[in-house]
Amino acid sequence: MKRRRLSPSARAALLKKQDGRCCVRDCKETRGLIEEHSTPFTWTGALPDQLMCVPCHKEKTRRDIKNIAKVRRIAGGKTQADKRSKSGPKLRSNAKLKSRGFDKSLSKKMNGEVVRNG
Repeated sequence: MKRRRLSPSARAALLKKQDGRCCVRDCKETRGLIEEHSTPFTWTGALPDQLMCVPCHKEKTRRDIKNIAKVRRIAGGKTQADKRSKSGPKLRSNAKLKSRGFDKSLSKKMNGEVVRNG
């Protein structure tokens, strides 16, 4: 999914709505504001809905990074183990594992004793 940007007029309206400052409550930064999603882009794919200074953005991303990675894994249908593995079978989530099987000529009695059938 390609990241979408705000138009200049939408950015100006958002800047006016935030009084020209970073959207974080205690931050007073007015310069170098970047477009940011209140809900991570990987979850919604929507347009950015707030402007943040770089230090606040880095802190928010640090908190969200595990959830963002999880969404990417689920959406991509691959786990990190699949990406690392260069060979071997790739299992779908609904695929059944094959058993090595059991020797059908043997059986176990109730007392735990193993005997040969037939």
